[in-house]
Amino acid sequence: MKKLFSVLLMLVPVAAFSAGGGNVHLDAADIDLDDQASLQRGAKYFANYCLNCHSAKYMRYQSMTALGLTEDQIRDNLMFPGDKV
Repeated sequence: MKKLFSVLLMLVPVAAFSAGGGNVHLDAADIDLDDQASLQRGAKYFANYCLNCHSAKYMRYQSMTALGLTEDQIRDNLMFPGDKV
């Protein structure tokens, strides 16, 4: 019982620090969602560098056509063999 109490007593500061309400200043991001070239580069970088660890299991490849990519470009550059557009 003493061990349990001592463990709980040690966890109190951890809980207090994790609930910290400090305000963090975030800079505004200059994002242009109409810049098709930038969005296409972002899709390319995601497919090349991020897709290995971060799953895109539920990604709809047809939404990539909204970035101005053709189905052939999507199939050739952003998809694994055997996937369907």
